[in-house]
Amino acid sequence: MSNRLNTFGFEFEWDNISTGRLSRALESTGVQNFIGSRYDKDFTRNKVTTDGSVPNGAELVSKIITNDTMPEIFRAVQGAKKAGAKITRKCGVHVHIGAGHLTDEQVGLAVDNWFAVQSAVNAMLSSSRLHNQYAKQLDARTVSRLVNCLNNGNTWGDRYNSLNAESLSEHGTFEVRGHQGTLNSTKALAWARFCEGFVNMAEDGIMLVDLIPLQGIRKYNAHTKDAKSLEECRTLLRWMTEAGYLTEANRNWLTVNKLGRN
Repeated sequence: MSNRLNTFGFEFEWDNISTGRLSRALESTGVQNFIGSRYDKDFTRNKVTTDGSVPNGAELVSKIITNDTMPEIFRAVQGAKKAGAKITRKCGVHVHIGAGHLTDEQVGLAVDNWFAVQSAVNAMLSSSRLHNQYAKQLDARTVSRLVNCLNNGNTWGDRYNSLNAESLSEHGTFEVRGHQGTLNSTKALAWARFCEGFVNMAEDGIMLVDLIPLQGIRKYNAHTKDAKSLEECRTLLRWMTEAGYLTEANRNWLTVNKLGRN
């Protein structure tokens, strides 16, 4: 796998904090931002806005992030935490991965790969997120509809999926909506790198369902999270690291802190 220069975007939903207090907290850590509408499309600046799913909170929509500007995410999350932001079941983290360079075939492959190992991915998500109406698990019907849309040159039309391909037409990104809220920037960045791996795998033509090392993972399961999911996720993380789609440091962090042990 060659080195990539993918771009990222983050949407952090936090409770117990107003847009004004969050904006000031970010400024205090050196993270410039503006308070704007959810419909503002300026992604060259960090935006603080409201979110309908967290009525007593605020949302940070990051500017387009590169490897060089990743430290801003650490400072932003630290600032929100110091200002009293809280995490509740209403909160989520959405990660955007630049994928505008993928062909339609590669887009379909990325979605199929995510769906194929969904039971393993679910081990890193809170149970409440598996039935969230704004981050629905992929199922056979949804994936089939996406493939048909791609074949006919149409957009997907539904962004409320754990892996949202509709954002490709608007932002040139895959949006991963499934993760629970967090005030831990290391967790958010490790998760983003994991998600990035699926874009890179699709670009390389990797079809996870055919890989012998992953045969132990139950394929195409929605809403599944149990003891076997933990072992499946460890298997997936191990393979991604060995194949060069995840660093050893990120794999170790996700294994220890998301799955509980090595």
